[in-house]
Amino acid sequence: PSIYMVSSGGLGSPSPSHDPARTDRPTWMLIFIAHATFATFFCYETFGALGPQFLADTGLDAASVGVLYSAYSIPAFVSIFVAAVLSQILTPARFCIIATACVAIGVCIVAASPQLFTGNIFPILLAGQLFFGTGSSPLYATVCPIITGWFGDDLDSKRRLSFVFGVVHGWLRFGSFSALYILPYLGSRWGLQLPLTVSMFVGLSSMVSAVVFYFLEKRVKASEAQHVYVPLEATPGTTDENNDMGTHDHTDRHIHISTGPESLTSMNEDLHPEYNP
Repeated sequence: PSIYMVSSGGLGSPSPSHDPARTDRPTWMLIFIAHATFATFFCYETFGALGPQFLADTGLDAASVGVLYSAYSIPAFVSIFVAAVLSQILTPARFCIIATACVAIGVCIVAASPQLFTGNIFPILLAGQLFFGTGSSPLYATVCPIITGWFGDDLDSKRRLSFVFGVVHGWLRFGSFSALYILPYLGSRWGLQLPLTVSMFVGLSSMVSAVVFYFLEKRVKASEAQHVYVPLEATPGTTDENNDMGTHDHTDRHIHISTGPESLTSMNEDLHPEYNP
């Protein structure tokens, strides 16, 4: 493990909630948590995009298809409150796996219904949509704190946070857009089963992404646990030559103490010259 001493006063010093380790977390890992919510938008459009195919191939009427299209929101009244509690008990990343598993189960039930059941499959499709809604309704609310908690509170992290949220929202909206164009095309060319299968694999891929992110997050936090951040009293640095007022530059300074086998001690070159370990 390593010990970092961070200045605790002056301009540019970290706030009490500041965690210097979070500023170094890799942004690319959030690709997986973004895709974990992709199925929520893509699979939601299944019944809207494939409405004519459901009417023609399953014998359902328009009212039944409309109920199936909106049924995902029925569990939302309860599942969102349950998610708020479970995400605090299990951590958001773990609950994200549970939510995406419910989404995957729901889309698998919908995809398998026309092949495995005959007659009136409306109750089976409805059960699939209820499973889907149980996971999809709280999923986005769970992903948001994961993304915001990934970054520190310094200015550069806030800029990256804004960029990441923009990318995530764009990817989710692309899910809705692509479903409304891809699924009807597949249904008109190859029948109902192929687009339902595509929707199923999208749901499964989102669950896999949530699992991958969970293990990546554990690895990052385990690496951060090897470092200890200790407050260090801030001392004015050199005078800024471009500042006529002669104010001092209180930039963040830290000491990195390696506690490896050789017990070596190193420090930044910009630290106070009078420091002598």
